[in-house]
Amino acid sequence: MSLSVSSSDLERARGLARQLASLSGTPVPARAPGARLDGGAETGVATPAPDPWDAHLAFCRAQATAEGLLVVDRDGLVIARAGDWGRHDVDSIGARLLGALEQAELMVGLAQGEGQLSVAVAWGAHVLSGWRIDAGAAALVVGSLGRAVVSAAARGVVSARIREALAPAAERGPV
Repeated sequence: MSLSVSSSDLERARGLARQLASLSGTPVPARAPGARLDGGAETGVATPAPDPWDAHLAFCRAQATAEGLLVVDRDGLVIARAGDWGRHDVDSIGARLLGALEQAELMVGLAQGEGQLSVAVAWGAHVLSGWRIDAGAAALVVGSLGRAVVSAAARGVVSARIREALAPAAERGPV
């Protein structure tokens, strides 16, 4: 598999990842003490810290009964993903899902932030559902790949959980 992204795209993605990590309030260590590859002498290789988004995305997947879930920023970049997307290009799906929502909003004359519109696309035996989340300064899109359209109630629960994940630690209260 080859990547065809420019270094500026990678730097932007890294910046978004750092921003999300700082918003979660969970410090990400640069290196885990005593990291070992084979149980032998310390190698100095960093062990990745658990991604603070993992628990949030697992909860959201369960609520949406989704096999795959993704979160897309206002520019169409996937900033978080979970589950099985098979061989599909998740980055391309995220950008196109954002475009589909924008087109649907134009069709119904809905201004951004004026109510909630969702789209659903039949995809073989699956359904790709998408909707916007207004998370303060972050306008995001959620995409869910499952066997059925995500209900309005489940979209509300998922949206609230993602907003919670983005809230600064001081706003979330004690863990």
